[in-house]
Amino acid sequence: LSPLQVHFSQSHIRPEFQDARAVEDAVVESKAPENRERLPRLPPEAEVGTLTWEAAGAPCGEGGEWWLLRPPFPAIEVIRWRCKLRGENGAVKVDADGCELYGDLEWYALDNR
Repeated sequence: LSPLQVHFSQSHIRPEFQDARAVEDAVVESKAPENRERLPRLPPEAEVGTLTWEAAGAPCGEGGEWWLLRPPFPAIEVIRWRCKLRGENGAVKVDADGCELYGDLEWYALDNR
């Protein structure tokens, strides 16, 4: 799951973890050599499921690098969720039969870090 696919459940993101450590400190720690591992390049024909590594976005051949990051912070849990669609006045949108309308199924983090 790409971190860029995760939405937040609130508009405010807290600057510290639940154990009171600062998120900014974790950013610095994540760049330490013990928390990073360079992954080997793969041949262009290597596959992940039905995609080649190149189609999946993995660097191969001569260009690009991938790194495995070991985050120095607690795991962030995510859930799949479909939000109710709302109008500008905040009322829940419904279809012609009166059934509530929902958005796309997306990933959400509940702890907002």
